[in-house]
Amino acid sequence: MAGGRPDQEAKGLPVFATTSAPLGLMGPMLFAMASVTDDVDVAAELPLWSWVSRSYAQQRHLANASLRKSKSTQPQHLVVMGIPSTDQPMRYPLRDAQRATWLTYREVARAENNFTGALLQLYVFAAAERRSDDSPRDTVDTAQLAPTVNEYATASLQRLAVEGGDTTNAPSYVQRRVVLRDGWRDVSKADGAVWESPCIGVKASVVSPEGIVGGATSLTKLSSALSLPATPAFTSAARYMCHVSTALWQEALHHRNSLWLDLLTDRHPTTNKKMGMSNSWGVPTEVGMSQKVVIWLNYAYTAFPDVPYLMKGDDDMYLKVPQYLSDLRYTQQGEWGRPRSLMATIPHGDVIPATLGIDGTKDCLYRVWRLYYGDIIYGNGVGYILDRRLVQAALNPFDGSNVLLLKLLTEPYNSSLHNEYLSLIMQYEDVLVGKQVKDHLGAVRQLCPGRRVCYMADRRSRAHQILRPVPSRLTWNSVITHFGMPAIPYYVHYFHKNELKVAEEAKRLIERGFDVNAIEANATKCMEDWVASQVPKTLVGLGSVLDLSWVRGKPRTTYVVAEGDDVAVYDVRYKRAKAHIAKCIWVSG
Repeated sequence: MAGGRPDQEAKGLPVFATTSAPLGLMGPMLFAMASVTDDVDVAAELPLWSWVSRSYAQQRHLANASLRKSKSTQPQHLVVMGIPSTDQPMRYPLRDAQRATWLTYREVARAENNFTGALLQLYVFAAAERRSDDSPRDTVDTAQLAPTVNEYATASLQRLAVEGGDTTNAPSYVQRRVVLRDGWRDVSKADGAVWESPCIGVKASVVSPEGIVGGATSLTKLSSALSLPATPAFTSAARYMCHVSTALWQEALHHRNSLWLDLLTDRHPTTNKKMGMSNSWGVPTEVGMSQKVVIWLNYAYTAFPDVPYLMKGDDDMYLKVPQYLSDLRYTQQGEWGRPRSLMATIPHGDVIPATLGIDGTKDCLYRVWRLYYGDIIYGNGVGYILDRRLVQAALNPFDGSNVLLLKLLTEPYNSSLHNEYLSLIMQYEDVLVGKQVKDHLGAVRQLCPGRRVCYMADRRSRAHQILRPVPSRLTWNSVITHFGMPAIPYYVHYFHKNELKVAEEAKRLIERGFDVNAIEANATKCMEDWVASQVPKTLVGLGSVLDLSWVRGKPRTTYVVAEGDDVAVYDVRYKRAKAHIAKCIWVSG
């Protein structure tokens, strides 16, 4: 505080909220918007971002010493998944495809169901790196929003006077805020302006004591809604918020599941890689991904203190959510290798499986898409889950053993640090996570029963690379796919919704003499017709890359059809793998 006396009580006095505060590296995109402009109504928006309010409430609950001793509440979510993505035209169709397909499953927490569900999925964004030849016309320098020393001192004096009941003699102060262009919310994707920033300038205004008393400022409303211990007079403006497109502002306010990372920018690729290819985007881009992932996992660990599992996904992945959550609940119950009670692992009627917190007597789970190992055990970056205790043990940047990691996480990419990045394997975010677990086994042993990590992996028959190196065959057993093209999840979604129906009908048709090849071909034709009726015309016709098995393949196991989703959930067993690299590895059969 500026302008106050040393003996004045600090409680309730104005503060300057900065990005170095806890969780300051990442947070809800709504807050980043509110840090620069009043043209987004935070008071009206925040109730629609209900996961944010619940997150703050749970953090307060656990921070209160008396409540900490009380009976714990059931976690709101079983898994929180962060998907790093970018503000690029080619990535928008990927996110649209995810939201139209697997993110519609019943247990996905989203705006349409007030963010209730076992799986909460959030997108993680940062601004794109600006090229030297980029036009400055669509950017506003948010540094000019910062108050001068005199403005901050005057704001402090105003708050002191208002708290003392002396509004008559309380001074007014000046603040500067970004102005957004008229009609920016309604700009269509077909309009080139949608890829420009909505920020058009900065406007100064006077903050009167009457506005503070009436609770009219956006910060006052935000502070009240989140029960903050103090109401800031100013916040540190998100540096890059006016560098992103109108399209991303629109997306964030429509779906309300976006996180903002203001510390760094997404670096441009330095290779000729295209979506769906297996080679690297280049060290600068890949290091940025590692920064995003580790910061995300640390944010999730703090922001969702009761959620047992923290996940990283890709914006070109498809997840058969009912099956994935059933598998996870099955293993959480400690029923490795035994037949599962399917009805206990999926919702049915009004019965929702209880969301259990971390059981301190059970092993620390590291669930991976596919398991790779040599010197380091890790899971492919398309999608993996970490027990929150593993994040605490291995990825805490404030641990003394992670001094270099903290340095490399909190600084923008610097080519002079190339060797340091490679020493932590930051050019591969999935390997980096595995390396951190390996390097912190001492901490893992202290937090995890049995002094170990338990790896849960899926074979290639369940986890698919659709495009590389050759098309992978989807069957009833499939649970996760990596596609690289925005049309593919529509085909995959149709397949999961209809494979059981096709198989059941095929039994009757085969008895009547129909050819299996004809049955398969007809099912594929119906899929292509459905996709053509559902997706943009520019995406139609790409289903030929898929290799589908509607009827053929190994016999289906016991199953239950998930209510509300109309997909079959199968009893897939996990078998203990015999390997010297780890004491506990379970692989799907």
